[in-house]
Amino acid sequence: MKSVFFVSCPLGFEKNLVLEISRCWFQFIDKDGLPTRAELPDFEILKGGVEFETEIHLGLQINFFTKIGLRVLLRIARFKVRYYDQVEKEFKKMNWNQYFSFSENPHLTIQFDTTKSRLNNEKNLIEAFSHVLPPGVRIAETSVNQLMVRIENDFAEVSVNTSGEHLHFRGYRKEQGEAPIRENLAALLLDFMGVPLYQKVTVVDPFVGAGTLLFEAALVDYPHLEREYDFLKSKYVPSLFKSDSWKKNYRHLNRRAIKLIGIEKDPQTFKKWQSNLENFSKLFFPIEMHCFSGDSLQVDLSAVLGDSEQVWVVANPPYGERLKAQQDQVLAVFQRLVRDYQPHGMIILHPIDWTVSFAPEYDCQKIPFSNQGLRLTLSVFKRAPKKSIS
Repeated sequence: MKSVFFVSCPLGFEKNLVLEISRCWFQFIDKDGLPTRAELPDFEILKGGVEFETEIHLGLQINFFTKIGLRVLLRIARFKVRYYDQVEKEFKKMNWNQYFSFSENPHLTIQFDTTKSRLNNEKNLIEAFSHVLPPGVRIAETSVNQLMVRIENDFAEVSVNTSGEHLHFRGYRKEQGEAPIRENLAALLLDFMGVPLYQKVTVVDPFVGAGTLLFEAALVDYPHLEREYDFLKSKYVPSLFKSDSWKKNYRHLNRRAIKLIGIEKDPQTFKKWQSNLENFSKLFFPIEMHCFSGDSLQVDLSAVLGDSEQVWVVANPPYGERLKAQQDQVLAVFQRLVRDYQPHGMIILHPIDWTVSFAPEYDCQKIPFSNQGLRLTLSVFKRAPKKSIS
């Protein structure tokens, strides 16, 4: 029997999420521990995420592989509701013991989200729900048992949060700079490279900060198996994940052939990057990063770049009043990298009022973006194919 899943992501990037899941799908494992033979599901793109139907053991594995997604929700009920007593009636029909082990943890966290509905009083909704809870079960602010209820236009969707905390928490970033970018947003930037897995890539971040962009580059298409996910402690966890050695089933994984280069001018931030590098290597796998402490206008990368096949400059440069950065100084760095190293492409996140352009041999795509409430532009530059002379 198949289950319905919803995977949330940043608004406007639902198609990127579909492409990411499609790329990773055949690295998932079936109940016998072998790579899945199941066909890719049909995805329905919704606002802020994608919905699809698949076997439960496959849908849950998206938690391991998605770098763009925020949460993986398991849909358990849908119903039309206009009055609070109807909410109580519908909740009463549900078999809570199918999803939650209340004997082990008699607490439940519930989150209501109402839009365009007359049922917009959270206190009344929680009261209606509390009347149908099993004896001894209490509603708590935090719990491994997490229920999410969305009511929009008098239609309710009830889901179990299989992820726990947001998936952008990878665990390696113990230190951060002054203007950090979330891990899943960093993964989004890298997704615009569109480089096939088999191609060797060099990623250069001239404003590396605490290293998030480079760490996410190291993790592209590679699963996060070490994090605690709520579904692993749940009653509905498939037997596939109950053994102590289930992680060994992912034996066919290959990491990208990728070279990572970063430059950081501030000595204190450089130390944070080095600290995060140690954390990353312990949590995931040892990686080599070429770390330079200095000014991106002056550091010579020729030796470390060598004969790199594809060089990509990916950056979330300092901007805004917080860091007192000047547009001309930042853009001079990219101009210098273009002049000296002719990168295959550049992905730059910058304020919407910046004019960012380069030589005509680069095609450019401008994408609206939001980072911590700031309205930005994501500029994606790719070297245009050379025109053949007939």
